[in-house]
Amino acid sequence: MGNTADFGCSLCGSTNFEVTASAEIIRFRCFGYDKSFVRCTTCGLVQMFPKWTEQEMNELYSKYSKKEDFKGFRPKRTISKYLFDHIKKSDKILEVGCSFGDNAMMLKKAGFDVIGIDRDPTVCDGKDIQNFDFRDFEVQEKRFDFVYAIHVFEHIADPGLFISWLARALNDKGRFLLELPNVDDPLLKLYNVAEFRSFYWYPYHLYYYNRDTIIKMFKKFSEFKIKVKLEQRYGIVNHLRWVLFRKPGNYNPDIPMVDMIYKSFFEKVLKISDTMIFTGEKV
Repeated sequence: MGNTADFGCSLCGSTNFEVTASAEIIRFRCFGYDKSFVRCTTCGLVQMFPKWTEQEMNELYSKYSKKEDFKGFRPKRTISKYLFDHIKKSDKILEVGCSFGDNAMMLKKAGFDVIGIDRDPTVCDGKDIQNFDFRDFEVQEKRFDFVYAIHVFEHIADPGLFISWLARALNDKGRFLLELPNVDDPLLKLYNVAEFRSFYWYPYHLYYYNRDTIIKMFKKFSEFKIKVKLEQRYGIVNHLRWVLFRKPGNYNPDIPMVDMIYKSFFEKVLKISDTMIFTGEKV
């Protein structure tokens, strides 16, 4: 796992950590690399150690669209309609890491002024979806009212750099929204399914946050007014499959009344969930 003396927490700088998942447990066996996910015992942030190098990241993402998460996996193209609750008709909008641009095109068809950026050239058209990593996207003359990123922040090697860039990209009183996985997932925290642990730890993620650590990260690098909403996406059918059959699947139907109570119990009572919606406003 490299020289443990080189470890320094990206949030608090502590050199103290415990191993949460070794390379053998990380999905795809971490593609043969000797890396682990470790938890800082001072602040609680979970991060990959050693981090991917830039060269390794480029190699990893060159095959991203061809990966199969499990046998029989069918990739989903998810539309996040809840975005409409966070935007105004007058907003100039940017999506970071938009992939095929499903959400950006949804907003554009509804009459919003939106563009997307993504580092994968194969999904970009050069107009509505532009080929940029956020680090290379010039924002000095392109200030936005609303910036969002769906399951992107956990992939970013330098969270502080992204947060500083986000502050520059937004107008005064501009807002942002990040959707990301919550490391306080019920299947880890409550059910503790061993097979799920091997599925959950994902080599493309550099960090895993919970409510406390993402708040601390943003407070360290910015003065945004921030809010975290815990959201449990997967319902009782998905959880029963993991508990009883110990494997993932494509079919995850909701049972409306049952799932409403089930999910609310995690979000409101236990304060855990599989997903977080993290929002902020520039002050």
